[in-house]
Amino acid sequence: MRGDFQKGGRKPPEEKPVFIKPEEILNPPADYDKFLERIKNFVEKEMRNVKTHQIRNIFSALQKAIDIPELKRLRYRLAYNAGRMYSTKPICDLLDEAIKNAKSEEHLKNIKDFFEAVVAYHKYCFPRG
Repeated sequence: MRGDFQKGGRKPPEEKPVFIKPEEILNPPADYDKFLERIKNFVEKEMRNVKTHQIRNIFSALQKAIDIPELKRLRYRLAYNAGRMYSTKPICDLLDEAIKNAKSEEHLKNIKDFFEAVVAYHKYCFPRG
C-alpha cells in the first residue's frame, strides 16, 4: 500500500462521526436537551444491533457500582462484552473511556444518568429489541 488513496482509485477510510465525547458524560453540557438529542442519535446509529439484554447487563453492573474504585473494576467487563458481542463495542468503548477518567462521586452519578438515558432511548428507538 502506498498510502496515496487518490492514485489507486480508492477512497480514504471514512471516519465515524463523534456523537458524544467521554468528557461530556462526566460533565454534561449546559444545554442538556441537545446532549440528550445526541445520545438519541448515538443510540439510533451505533446501537441498532444491540439486544436489550446486552444493555441491561451493562446497566445492572453500573447501577451496582457505589464508588469510583468499584466503577473502575467494570472496565474489564466492558472489554469482555465488546469482545464477545461486537455490536456493543461502540457503547463499551465510550463508557470505558469515561470510566477511565472518572474521579469523583459526581462523575459516577453522571455516568449512571448517561447510561440510563441510553437504555431509555434504546427502548424508544428499538421497542422490540
